[in-house]
Amino acid sequence: MDFPQLSREVVANMAHSLSQDICTQLIEKLDGFFGPVFQTTLLAYLSELEDHLTVLRQRQPELVCNTRAILLSLGKTLMSSLIQLCSRCFLGELYRASDELQGDTPEARYQDFLHQHLLARREALLDPSTELGGLVSNRVACSLSAAVELLARFQDDYKLLERFLGAPIASLDDWEEEQGDRHNRGRTVAILTVNGSEKLVYKPHSLENDVIFSGLTQWLNQTGALRVPLRHLRVLARGEYGWQEFVAHRPCKNAEEAEHYMYRAGALIFLTWLSACCDLPHENLIANGDAPGVVDTATMFNNRHYLKGDHMGSVNPWD
Repeated sequence: MDFPQLSREVVANMAHSLSQDICTQLIEKLDGFFGPVFQTTLLAYLSELEDHLTVLRQRQPELVCNTRAILLSLGKTLMSSLIQLCSRCFLGELYRASDELQGDTPEARYQDFLHQHLLARREALLDPSTELGGLVSNRVACSLSAAVELLARFQDDYKLLERFLGAPIASLDDWEEEQGDRHNRGRTVAILTVNGSEKLVYKPHSLENDVIFSGLTQWLNQTGALRVPLRHLRVLARGEYGWQEFVAHRPCKNAEEAEHYMYRAGALIFLTWLSACCDLPHENLIANGDAPGVVDTATMFNNRHYLKGDHMGSVNPWD
């Protein structure tokens, strides 16, 4: 499929062959989902990211950075986000133009709509002064800002992360953004792949609750009251953000592991009640063999909000 060529000015200002290659690849893959409308937007985003990854490699010459895989992953996430954001508006445009479309098949009529109607009005539809264009511009700007911030934090914490992982970080191989809700100007959880296959979870918010919950489970384990000790994921808390160890879903191998899993799940149910947890959906619990792990403690310890002010200084932390 031939897509409209970018202007000479745009090409001259964005001479990033890798970004252009990935942009073309993603646009062709998303043909049929309004992908070509975002060609210029996507290329600008990828080119900017490519520049920042280049700076990372220059500042960390010992780090092998798989720029292609990272740009492909983040570009795919952005495109999915933009299509979801704009699809209802574009479908409305398609409905209004339906009587004028040329072609004997649905595919041919879609291509006619894309080239003769949607792409012809792209600049007007996505102009930042319009409501839709403002949403698109904001989404791209926030996504880019959040990605650049993550890169800076990764670089700042490089040595700390090596100690956290217990091994030198020789390569940054992939970068997968969580495709759920974004908070605080486009920030989202991300999973970085380093050293070929090792994964590291980045969280753009405070991990204070994880630190408290980890201390609580350790204290409970040390009392000897539990027949099977609990386990909480290790975290590296860095104030308003942090890093967490990655665990994958893994089924129990036998009946003994299944029994241990259920025992620990029962203990976690009690602890979530004790910590005044108000929301713990199933996707925030990782079933890793015989050890269920809570990967998001954001809604735990809500009772702390009732203790602020004069009382907070006199209350025992476990209370």
